[in-house]
Amino acid sequence: MKNERGPAMERTERAPLRTGALTLLLTVTALCLAVLAVLALVTARADLVLARRGAAQLTRTAAADNAGQQWLAALDAALLADPAREQGLPGDARREGSTIRADLDCGEAGVLHAAVALEDGGWRVTRWQLERPWQPEERLDVWEGPGE
Repeated sequence: MKNERGPAMERTERAPLRTGALTLLLTVTALCLAVLAVLALVTARADLVLARRGAAQLTRTAAADNAGQQWLAALDAALLADPAREQGLPGDARREGSTIRADLDCGEAGVLHAAVALEDGGWRVTRWQLERPWQPEERLDVWEGPGE
């Protein structure tokens, strides 16, 4: 018997599947996503460092403001007891005419300069300034080329 193929049995020739371009596209896409992921992590770490620095500075500033408010409360109590008081003012306060001034050392936060003007029956804050000494960076993170 002879093996004859009918029309249903005909073998169809298909073009071979070419995966080169698709593989290249997927590889480039995966590399781009990996680079973007690394950049996102580096940026997130830098943001975290900056946020911690800002939180530390805010904590120091709030502590200085709290020290100033405590000084102001002590001054208010002293003035209620004796409005014409020259001696016994809180802290290193000094009276200059109708103004009472103080320079409060707040540690790392700096120095809080406060001034209060005495008015009829009370007082008014005329200066409330936190001054921090400028400290230059000790090192620069600059690439100086390959070591020799």
